[in-house]
Amino acid sequence: MNIEFLPPLADMRDYPVPEFSMVPSQKGGSQQGNRPALINVRTSLTTASARNGLGFIAKALLTPGSKVLLPAYHCPALVEPFIWAQCDVIFYPLNRDLSPDINMLKEKLPQAKAIVLVPFFGISHDIEKYVELARQHNCLAIEDLAHAAHKSILHGDYGVTSLQKFYPVSGGGELLIAGPSVDDRVLQLWEREKICHWRWTALDIFSKLQRRVSGTARSGAANGRQFIYFDPSTLGEPMSGKDIRQISMHDHERIAQSRRENYRKLDACLSSSSLGQPLFSNLDANDVPYVYPFILKKAEYFDLIRNMAIPLYRWEEICPSGCDTTDAYRSQLVQFPCHQDLTGDDMARLTSKLEKLPGAIH
Repeated sequence: MNIEFLPPLADMRDYPVPEFSMVPSQKGGSQQGNRPALINVRTSLTTASARNGLGFIAKALLTPGSKVLLPAYHCPALVEPFIWAQCDVIFYPLNRDLSPDINMLKEKLPQAKAIVLVPFFGISHDIEKYVELARQHNCLAIEDLAHAAHKSILHGDYGVTSLQKFYPVSGGGELLIAGPSVDDRVLQLWEREKICHWRWTALDIFSKLQRRVSGTARSGAANGRQFIYFDPSTLGEPMSGKDIRQISMHDHERIAQSRRENYRKLDACLSSSSLGQPLFSNLDANDVPYVYPFILKKAEYFDLIRNMAIPLYRWEEICPSGCDTTDAYRSQLVQFPCHQDLTGDDMARLTSKLEKLPGAIH
């Protein structure tokens, strides 16, 4: 399948600067401890990003031509590592609540080497049911937890997280490896790439010093980027020690509670809105949301909201796959911030802005 992503629908430079950030930025004040370990995780490795974690899994365990099932609704960062590994990418359709079309999975899984399952926006979707289905067909189950860094259990064989979505860090993620029956080739590749990274870093520093002493400039053209988000040259790049320390300086349970509380405040404001409807109204007891997802009744409402300096995310760079849900959500599914830095006053201003939208609240 030829993978070509659709272009963005909007340019953020055409809108006012958002009054609030989409991600947290307030640094921690004192040592609080490491993040709670996930149940069923044997080994947790730090990476530069979730997409690099997927790159490790794809390169270590999959061969060119391996069939991989990915969700039809996606960010390019989820897809690009598998393109790099020369996998045969097959997009599985999703229902309106972004759960997989189970009948289509049953049809595709017998031919697939791996499947990536996503708890979109940090909301549970009975992933264990789909993991079990994959295992019935000897299919590798990978959980992309970029939106669910606070999940308590890993059901799949591997998982990846994206920590900058939940903490004020410049980057970083985790590559999660399940129990003893899981293949160790991922860990071996991680160790080799880490050594290679430090070697290349040392060589680069030495080359820069040589050029500075000799007064010569770098020769040759710079390498072009093949992908939008994934950069294979950074595969072995570790998460910085500064960011690791920063994460340990936060109260992880408070972060979870604050995000849930802010999510519920947005839901109280928007659950009866004429702008559209929430994708998920109810949070399960263990859900820690990344954002508040909301389905606009009309795509043009995006401009209305953004022109009020309200921050929004929207996944627009999607590969066409014939999935009706994806086609609609590319323009209509938006994401409001609900992170822990948003205070009670911030949330009051945000909901007040939404209530001032013409006809927004019944």
